[in-house]
Amino acid sequence: MAFLYKLCILVPLVVPSIWSLDWNSDIITTQEEREKEENDALSKYFNATKRDVNHFPSWEKMKEMIGSFEDVDKTKIRNHDYTRMTSWLKETALSYPNITSLYSAGKSTEGRDLWVLIISDNPFVHEELEPEIKYVGNMHGNEVVGRETLLYLIDILCKNYGKNKWLTELVDGMRIHIMPSMNPDGYERGFDGDRQGYTGRENVHGIDLNRNFPPKYASHREKTSGLYPEVETLAVMGWLKSQPFVLSANLHGGSLVANYPFDDSESGQDGIYTMSQDDKLFVEMAYRYARGHSNMWKTGRRCGLSANGDVFVNGITNGAAWYHLAGGMQDWQYRFTNSLEITIEMGCFKFPTNAMLPKLWDEHKFGMLSFLSLGMGGVRGVVRDSNGNPIGNASIVINEGKPIYTTLSGEYWRILTPGEHTITIIGDSYESESFSVNLPLPSSMEVRNVTLSSCSSPLTKREENIEEEEERFVWQSLDILPWYQCLFLVFSLRHASLLHPLKSHLISPFSSFPIIHLPSLPQFINSIHGLSLWSHRVLHHQSSSLNEILSLLSSRRIVLILVSQRPLIAMDSATMKGKRLEWLRK
Repeated sequence: MAFLYKLCILVPLVVPSIWSLDWNSDIITTQEEREKEENDALSKYFNATKRDVNHFPSWEKMKEMIGSFEDVDKTKIRNHDYTRMTSWLKETALSYPNITSLYSAGKSTEGRDLWVLIISDNPFVHEELEPEIKYVGNMHGNEVVGRETLLYLIDILCKNYGKNKWLTELVDGMRIHIMPSMNPDGYERGFDGDRQGYTGRENVHGIDLNRNFPPKYASHREKTSGLYPEVETLAVMGWLKSQPFVLSANLHGGSLVANYPFDDSESGQDGIYTMSQDDKLFVEMAYRYARGHSNMWKTGRRCGLSANGDVFVNGITNGAAWYHLAGGMQDWQYRFTNSLEITIEMGCFKFPTNAMLPKLWDEHKFGMLSFLSLGMGGVRGVVRDSNGNPIGNASIVINEGKPIYTTLSGEYWRILTPGEHTITIIGDSYESESFSVNLPLPSSMEVRNVTLSSCSSPLTKREENIEEEEERFVWQSLDILPWYQCLFLVFSLRHASLLHPLKSHLISPFSSFPIIHLPSLPQFINSIHGLSLWSHRVLHHQSSSLNEILSLLSSRRIVLILVSQRPLIAMDSATMKGKRLEWLRK
């Protein structure tokens, strides 16, 4: 790094200044890059409104909209280690007990809490149709701007509640979950003044947590991806499933850009734009944040990962179009939850000194608030049957974007781009229902409660059993597992339709990680805290027997098998597959 730093100083002496890398300069734009502004994804989708500050508020527009508010005490704008961060969060929870709730989403490898602070007018319970929004910081331990700005965001939301109208309405209208640090162990190994280094980036096992989620393409995993999900990753996967999150941003450092899915490409090569079904919406989300930042939205070269800096058009990029990344959190989240997440690179200095933080906070605060406000828009409602009972796991299908699924309470939230959208609600054994909405602005919101009519008479018990036997995805997923070293979770097949939101957590890792490392039963139970969407019980190896398991099979119950660190019940492949076939033939 010393060589590169010296090179950055020497380059202006030997090449034209436009190619020099000055970490303190404004963003540099060439004529060629300006021409690209008119042909990028933002122009493709939002050419008529991309400069409209009512659609994409600028830093100045956000400042005007929010009005005067009490900002963070400048003496508190400094780096906070784990002890100081914990004190900040606990003091905030004590000072604002009516609008905050502090909890831990799990523990790090070294036993530090993955703290989450909720800010809302009713922080302790989910209110019907109130969106759950989140920010995650410090996933890479030495990338700390997100960690610090999240603490400052907490501060202004709390102390301006009831005083500033815009900020109060934001807190009243959603439930905001803020995790300042996903990698507290890595942070403790980093050091301030680290510009582009790697000390503390990974967790204590040397695993990059943003390569550690189950990837779509297992062959694309890197050396630092690890062979199985780390403790921090498992805890966050459980957390992501425990709440009906709608919108999210993951805060990183090392460049200055808003990055959106997909991060991985089918070929595993860099520079290949790999769009999701929600590409247009993700472009809007990314530019919404970038435009609210004082500089990020500008086209051109800025300091970053390469020796000559990074070039971005309009301050946003598709992840794989920049460089491919397998096992990232935003891709996994998009594939297996309702939440829509982008990744923000918050600056080129990964671990700034205390003196640098006030300027960084000033640059980001309005982008952070603008992005949060997106969670207020779109369409939301409750899906019920003709008797008024909620319908869980109903599909919400839109003409442009991936399907999402209702909660057990029948609730749904769908963030949408401005314009007209057709939404179709589909529930098992119900007639589907469609309707249209027309949203003039990103902040526009409609509530559409839907009643679905049953499309058939109630199933007989025998018909239920036949239908249950057709839940083949469970058995198909079992086929890829080794039939030994097993821990059994037994779930009622009566509620098999509810498996969709959970199976991604329990089953999808197996396609990428043949062996899941679960050091202890209590740790595993902690990792799926909040995921149990229906009644279940765990078979402990001390009391379980082969006969008990087979009796559960014969009584029409699903057995999900999770690989453990040590043998719990020995069962060879032939025995298990034979019993499975015997059960299916009944």
